[in-house]
Amino acid sequence: MTENQLLKELISLEEQLVTLKIQRDLNYTDNLLQTEQEISNVENEILETKEHLIRCSNKKDSEQAKFLIIEQFQKYIDEINKKPDYLNLSRSQGMTKNIVFGLICKDIYYLVQDRAYGIHIPAYLIYTSDTADSVNKRDLVDFLLSEIRVVRSINDPDYVKLRQYFQEFKERILNKFN
Repeated sequence: MTENQLLKELISLEEQLVTLKIQRDLNYTDNLLQTEQEISNVENEILETKEHLIRCSNKKDSEQAKFLIIEQFQKYIDEINKKPDYLNLSRSQGMTKNIVFGLICKDIYYLVQDRAYGIHIPAYLIYTSDTADSVNKRDLVDFLLSEIRVVRSINDPDYVKLRQYFQEFKERILNKFN
């Protein structure tokens, strides 16, 4: 199997595991023991698929994803730096509080969930002088530069590492700006 096929298999298994756990937890199963066994089997298949992803000989897709994650962060930095210093980035983007961080996470998530074909250029970010609905541009740029360094430090990238990076990135951005 190719790296991308293995990634799709992993995602499918993870979705299957979530479904089985919901069935178990909400008691939507006729045979709890059978469901527990299915959960165990799927968990083992997930571990096996992750091992195949790690040992995959052709990792050009994950190498490309690593490059695009860096490029995506750089695009945010470039767009943020285009605006005057007296304006800060709106947290809500005219929608929901803190959605700007969700948008950044969504763009990175896209790159670690499938073969990436490009990045999103965040050209229409909303800026504000309202301090209650803003994030300091310098703080966010410094954070994104730090994340670029973290991504660059990922040696021999594979989708297991990149997906783990994404989970850790989500935690860091929420802890930093929440």
